[in-house]
Amino acid sequence: MLSASQDEIADEAYLETDWDEEGHALHVRLDRKLRPGLCLIADGCRLYVVAVGRDANETKVVFDEGTHGDRPGDGSERIIARYERGAGGRGNLTLGGLDLQRPFVVVAAGGSGTAVRRHPVARCRSRR
Repeated sequence: MLSASQDEIADEAYLETDWDEEGHALHVRLDRKLRPGLCLIADGCRLYVVAVGRDANETKVVFDEGTHGDRPGDGSERIIARYERGAGGRGNLTLGGLDLQRPFVVVAAGGSGTAVRRHPVARCRSRR
């Protein structure tokens, strides 16, 4: 019984993500229990924060104007966040243009739950 409970907690805490290294895009599947909520993506140098509302269906946000007091961005790090509502209360959040270094972590918190996913350092492949 304890094992079944631990499996259920692990399933609820798991966040389904996919990192496209070449396209610099992160795909995150959010369950309805995490809306409204925040999605935090952090590596050793950067922190990205995206808010997803309770009634979000489809939205697109572009971040490239810099922070308060800084000069506007030069477009070298143009972040595009897209949210699309899927079937069964799930939704897909796509963040493009991220400059992430491994290892990095993705945390989604809100609604009645929290989920986390850690992306480890990429393994080196030997070249022949």
